[in-house]
Amino acid sequence: MAIKLLLGHSQGVEDSYLRLSVNDLAAEWRKAEQNLRLDVRSAVDEVITRQLARSQLITLKLIENQLLHLLIIGESERRETGSTRIKLDEVKRHLEQVQRQIRELEKLLPRSEVLKINRRADDMDVDWGVGSEDSDEDLYRFAD
Repeated sequence: MAIKLLLGHSQGVEDSYLRLSVNDLAAEWRKAEQNLRLDVRSAVDEVITRQLARSQLITLKLIENQLLHLLIIGESERRETGSTRIKLDEVKRHLEQVQRQIRELEKLLPRSEVLKINRRADDMDVDWGVGSEDSDEDLYRFAD
């Protein structure tokens, strides 16, 4: 009471303040909860995360395909000639890293999207110079 008098409030002013019921307060909280809580990710964050995962996954699948292609070429060359200029152990190490990253990204996406991305990556014919006659330096960048 003394504080109200010191602040210039009188007994009659209290009725002029907005008084919300507990239900009204709860309803207002629910409206703004996504923006007020720090432990809840927004729907926009989830959409961005999924889109980024899709983009990274398609890129990694294409890299995986190229590394598998390079591995096949190197192993074929080794079988035919007894040796290869391609460092197969290094290619295998890179392939394992890429496949590990792929598995992590696949956990972020629904199975149907992962299958669609796999089909898309397999259908894409990306020429990064691997295996073409005019770019032997690209083919043998893993060479001794």
